[in-house]
Formats: sequence, structure tokens, C-alpha cells
Amino acid sequence: MKMFIYRFFQEDIEVKEKSRELLADKIIELADILDKSFQRGNRVFAFGNGGCAGIAQQMAAAFIGRFKSGKKPKPVLCLSSQAPMITTIVNDYGFDQVFKRQLEGLMQEGDVVIGFSTSGNSKNVIEGLKYARKKGAFTVALTGESGGRLKDEADFIIKVPSSQPTHIESTFACISAILCNLID
Repeated sequence: MKMFIYRFFQEDIEVKEKSRELLADKIIELADILDKSFQRGNRVFAFGNGGCAGIAQQMAAAFIGRFKSGKKPKPVLCLSSQAPMITTIVNDYGFDQVFKRQLEGLMQEGDVVIGFSTSGNSKNVIEGLKYARKKGAFTVALTGESGGRLKDEADFIIKVPSSQPTHIESTFACISAILCNLID
């Protein structure tokens, strides 16, 4: 049991180290994209399923709440966190439309839309990014190493070098924290 724990931590460390080497420039570029979007008065929408929904929610909370003392709140909204809204949309339109439908009511041209998916194949995330791109938002996908189908629907993609969902999500959380630190 202890060996599993050591091995699990070691695998996660290795994914983080590879991510640091492969993704640092892309993370800086994404921070610049987000910062310019905020300066223009645009908003950021983030979403995902399961653990990725939690990452999107944490990201929005960090940008709006007090991630670091003295930072001004940024308009980042999580579309994965409101159960009444989600269940209404799922009931009336289906799960594939849960993010697209919210974007139809909230998003404006020039906003940034971020979809998190470890596989890159979450249909509702794909539908959300497809809609956002079609309506003039800048679309961002954070995925595992394959990129899945999301890689074809995003203007900008960050692929974590792993196929293991837990390590991918852990790295998503790290990237989210880095972005919050890089943007004033």
C-alpha cells in the first residue's frame, strides 16, 4: 500500500516536471491572452465535468475571490457550478447542451471560453467551445496528451503530457493557480 502511495506521488511529480518543461511558454501566452481580455472588459467562462468542473469552479473563485492579497477581482464565471441551472438545461435540452445553452445567454463576442476535459472528448465541452468559437469568443481547451476532439474546436490548446485523469486534473489545478499568480 505504501509503495502505491509513493508511486502515485512520483508519477504526479513526473507529469508536473514534464508539464513545466513543455507548457511554460503556453501558460505564459494564455496568461497574456486572459490579461488582454480583462483589459478590454471581456469576461472568461470556464467549465468541465466531474473533477474538471471542480477545477473550473476553483479557477473562477480564485480570480473573483481573494487568491492573493491586493489583487483586483476578475470577471471569471464557472458554468459547471449551479445545480438548478444545470439540471434545468439537462432536463429540457440534454446534457450535451448544458454549457452551450448557458453561453447563449451570457457570452459576448470577444469573451474567452475555457473548456477542461482530461480526454478532450466530453461532448458537452465540445459543444460549448464550438458555439463559442462560432459566435466570436476566443476558445481555450485544457486536455490530456491526446487533445481528443477538443483540439479541433479550440483556438488555443494546452495538452498535459499524461493520459491518467487524476494527474491531468492535478496539473490543471496547478496551471489555474499559476494563471491567477501571473495576472494582476
